[in-house]
Amino acid sequence: MQHKTERLKKHLGLFLLSALILTGCNNDPSELGLDILPSEDFLEAGTYSKEIKGENRLPERIISDDGSRNAYGVLGYFNDPLMGRSKAEIVTELNISERVEGFKFDEKNYFADSLVLNLGYTYKNWYGDSSAVHTLQIFELDDRLDQTTRYYNNEEMEGRYKPEPIGEFEFSAWDNQPDSIWEQDNYIHRVNIKLNDELRDRFFNFSKEELADRNALKDAFNGLYIAVKEPEDQENGSAGSLVRIHMQHPATNVSLHYHKETYDVEEDELLKKEKKEYRFPVNEECRFFNRFEHDHPEDITFNSNNSSHIYLQGMAGSYGKFDLNELFKQWADSLSADNNLDDKKYGISGADLIFYVDEESSLIDKEDLYMPMNTEVAIVQKDEEGSFINAGYRDDEGSYRLAFTNAVSEYNSNDKIFRFRINQQYFEEIVQKIDENPNYEIEPFYLITRAPQYNFRRVVLYNNHEEYSPEVIVKYVKH
Repeated sequence: MQHKTERLKKHLGLFLLSALILTGCNNDPSELGLDILPSEDFLEAGTYSKEIKGENRLPERIISDDGSRNAYGVLGYFNDPLMGRSKAEIVTELNISERVEGFKFDEKNYFADSLVLNLGYTYKNWYGDSSAVHTLQIFELDDRLDQTTRYYNNEEMEGRYKPEPIGEFEFSAWDNQPDSIWEQDNYIHRVNIKLNDELRDRFFNFSKEELADRNALKDAFNGLYIAVKEPEDQENGSAGSLVRIHMQHPATNVSLHYHKETYDVEEDELLKKEKKEYRFPVNEECRFFNRFEHDHPEDITFNSNNSSHIYLQGMAGSYGKFDLNELFKQWADSLSADNNLDDKKYGISGADLIFYVDEESSLIDKEDLYMPMNTEVAIVQKDEEGSFINAGYRDDEGSYRLAFTNAVSEYNSNDKIFRFRINQQYFEEIVQKIDENPNYEIEPFYLITRAPQYNFRRVVLYNNHEEYSPEVIVKYVKH
């Protein structure tokens, strides 16, 4: 009943809006959105509410590379109790270290020990069953990643890497570490995966020239495909988990371990054995991208506004579609001078989109699963290529008009809602365009999780619901 109570309070407050204005109460005009019109011109004020229906859309590819403001890679295999199966993998290249002093160039008595892939992540940067064991398989890329190509989450990897793995490793997100370790300030955990001896020797024998130029290194070693081996028993096994790797943290790298031996030549005796290390980082000069796969259950309805819920999923998962053309066309009639027969001019003082969260579905109550709800949702449109972009349009003078004052909404846990405020100037300009051309239409809006290129959380919204359907609330004045 909390949703219903809050909605009644909200609409009662909006109903009293005109009375508050006329009695001169000291309301914050920026909160009411009424400072756009002179107060002495107000004759009446009110609010208009309209339910809208959205539809679930199947996952589409998104740019998931380092150029998409992405510093994270996601690894794992997860069977969501509600959303179905997801798998996440990483493709990355390496770089040279800034310093090469102390490497074994042209000197004797240096010996290779091991080559290790290190993946760093922090406390609770996981989702699902943190004790679930995953098998990672590491492959070497056949070709370099292009420096200008955009990489998407559904990149086909068949034929792009050498068939034999150069390393294999089992790990869990929690990694059997005690709480006292995980909860240390600034602690970053490392998964250490030993790579094979053949690759170790190749790295050990890189020339001084190959370690002095990043492009020379990337030609000598194209990069890594970090794949997740699907569990053999998917139905009866663990739900699995997803782990977010901090790709550009110093803890994520490939480290070459070697040593130098010092001998007493006359006695032919080993005097000293010095351990050394050279690190190949994954830094800002490296290309990398995430690969995601999803397999949704059949009981989730897609491409229909009859669905009871809208499912917003990270990692290029499902998202919501909403069409507001009907709303704007209705207001084109109301704001048109020809339709203001009572000589009272309408003005829009504010317009909000409200989406109600189904917390029961969003928060999975299972002791062995760590599944915090996604708390930031973005509203976007698509460009001509189908990529998500900021919602808005370009006016006749070439200026871009943003559709919303807040493109990202943070979850309001008291009201259990996400709220988006429509830009007042955008609202009126779209209405004017429709008034001038009744066939004018705006592109649909889409709800997605924020940063879907590495966000593995999700949230469930009410849609076709008796009480909690999404709605548009328009505040207006007549003067």
